Amino acid sequence: MDQGVLEELKAYIVSFDRPGYGESDPDPNRTPKSLAFDVEEFAELGPKFYVIGYSMGGQAVWGLLKLAGATLMTPVINCWWSGFPYKLLKIAYSKKPWQDQWTVGVAHYLPWLTYWWMTQK
Repeated sequence: MDQGVLEELKAYIVSFDRPGYGESDPDPNRTPKSLAFDVEEFAELGPKFYVIGYSMGGQAVWGLLKLAGATLMTPVINCWWSGFPYKLLKIAYSKKPWQDQWTVGVAHYLPWLTYWWMTQK
C-alpha cells in the first residue's frame, strides 16, 4: 500500500511471525488462543482494528473469532473444522484447485509429514 495513503488514513500495518515460523523462535507452550491474545494486544494501536489472516495466518484469525470477532480472509481453510457447516465446507473444498485439495488432504491425513516439512532448517 502507498505510504501516503497510510499516512492520510492514519493507518498502521503490523505483521508478525507465529512462534516457530519465519524468523521467530519456537515455543511449544503456545496455542492458537495465546496467539490470539497477543494479536488482541495490538488493538491498543487505535479505535479501529482489522485483522486479515493470510495462508497460515488464518490460525490466529480463527482464534480471534472465538475471542472477539474478525474476518477470515485466507486461501487455506481446514475443511475438518467441526464448527463449519458441512454443506459450506463441501462447496468450498470442491472449488479449490486439485493441488490445494491434495495439500489440505496431506495435512489432515498425514500431520506428521506436515510437521516434518515445517520443522526443516
